[in-house]
Amino acid sequence: MKLCPKCFAPVEEAGFACCAPHCSRAGIPVSFAPGQKGGTIPLCPACRTRMTVKVCLECGFELDPDALQRGLLSFSLVGAQGAGKSNYLAVLMRELAGEFCRVYGATLYPTGGDRTMDRYQRTYARPLFDLGVCVPPTDREDVDPLTYTLLFPPNSAAGKTCSLAFYDAYGKNFGSEANMALYNRSIYHSSGLLLMVDPGQLPALRELRKAKGLPVVPGDPQALLLRTVHLLRAGLGLESVDKKIPVPLAICITKMDTIFPQLDSASFLKDPSRNLRRPMASASDFASCSLEMESLLEVWGAGEFLGHVKSQFQDWSFFGLSALGASPSEQGEIPRISPHRVLDPLLWLLWRNQILRAG
Repeated sequence: MKLCPKCFAPVEEAGFACCAPHCSRAGIPVSFAPGQKGGTIPLCPACRTRMTVKVCLECGFELDPDALQRGLLSFSLVGAQGAGKSNYLAVLMRELAGEFCRVYGATLYPTGGDRTMDRYQRTYARPLFDLGVCVPPTDREDVDPLTYTLLFPPNSAAGKTCSLAFYDAYGKNFGSEANMALYNRSIYHSSGLLLMVDPGQLPALRELRKAKGLPVVPGDPQALLLRTVHLLRAGLGLESVDKKIPVPLAICITKMDTIFPQLDSASFLKDPSRNLRRPMASASDFASCSLEMESLLEVWGAGEFLGHVKSQFQDWSFFGLSALGASPSEQGEIPRISPHRVLDPLLWLLWRNQILRAG
């Protein structure tokens, strides 16, 4: 999409902003002056400094020039508070920049000036990787996306260079359709959705927790799914229920480490992902993972949830993953982070958006 990743205004004609630290108009969007649209870099009307930073004229968000040329792939994390969205995003970006780029010969770099680097380091990396505690829940209704360019070498057989945006929303926004419509417009502008489900929210596992005297995990995945469907249909203008939603949906069952003991010893979901064995996604790995997870969801009493996914979406797949690899202590401390299949949902979405090849 060629829209501002913050406010989703069209950006065919982006503005500029002055970056001079003491300028009275620093950060304020300025449109092209008459006669300056031939590629000339405009001057700040206050301090006469050349303005090289492109921004959205509506909200002032710094824009990536590459994304303006090729468009932006945006991925929204959808899930109730406590489903693990922020921990997942923290580990996902670390794994994408590290193991994925090593295997696929790619490079991930943040765009939008210091905004993405600072926010990722302050909000995600420092708590989890420096302090060894969980990422605090997102506590604002409206937050900036994290924006990146995933760069592949010219003529790479592994994938195509693309611009990415990731949206990690305030968990309580998903508690009502009205809040979702107000604060989660990224959902119907998305190139793919990651629906995050805590296994403790599923009927059979919820009852098992009750029987053991463990706290009930709040949140109803089916209600969240239906709110998401309603928002997508309204935002995309899909009035007829006969028309399936074209946005790819990755349903991610998080915290799988908590239920590994309940799985068969031959469970495919326990195996390491095959998507990092070579620089090509594995279609068979995606399919095997999804089929096993569907069977488990049936056993765990989520058959109706499955039915809604399959009847509403054109393209979907189920995943089982663990961002941390173990449950935090009562003090919230994490002794060791051991991600399991964290990259799989994103790699599937990149494949469905024709960025990666799969074999």
